[in-house]
Amino acid sequence: MTSLNIGCGGDPWGDIGVDLSRSPPEVSNHPNVVASALTLPIRSGVIQEIRCWHAIEHIQDWKGVLNEIVRVSRKGTRVQLRFPIDDGFKRDFLINWSRFNLKHMRHSFRTRRDRLHVWIINPTLVAQQLSAAGFLVRIGRNTRKFFPPWLALGRKARIFGRFYPHFPEIDYEWELNAIRDSP
Repeated sequence: MTSLNIGCGGDPWGDIGVDLSRSPPEVSNHPNVVASALTLPIRSGVIQEIRCWHAIEHIQDWKGVLNEIVRVSRKGTRVQLRFPIDDGFKRDFLINWSRFNLKHMRHSFRTRRDRLHVWIINPTLVAQQLSAAGFLVRIGRNTRKFFPPWLALGRKARIFGRFYPHFPEIDYEWELNAIRDSP
């Protein structure tokens, strides 16, 4: 099975990881191909599974990335795309604030300050483009609890665990799952 991870960073998932910069060797345990998602160095119609998590919002031509996904996929290829619901700052910052996660709060702030997210992607437009190329598409939302999860663990769970189910969930990312139905 050949799987492709577009915008992989240090994520070890997939047989082929493509990113604009090479991951440090201690982070990644698979070949990381340095290339643009707009010109994938992969033959047409050979990939069976594609993952692109939180990458297309950083690319000027996100439709070009979808065209490349269509080009390298074949019948039966599964595609999973994830991208933020909004600008990738407010919800992410709020979730990480509730978890006291300073590292990720700084990351959210830098993403906003440096304008790293070029687009707020509309999942319906992505689904329309993939559907036109012969994919069956399902759109979903992923949520996170607005509650520090460590309060619901261990001895603290006797006190705080009963409150955990009642805390609100925050939608923080779109998830599109698609399967190519036609060659």
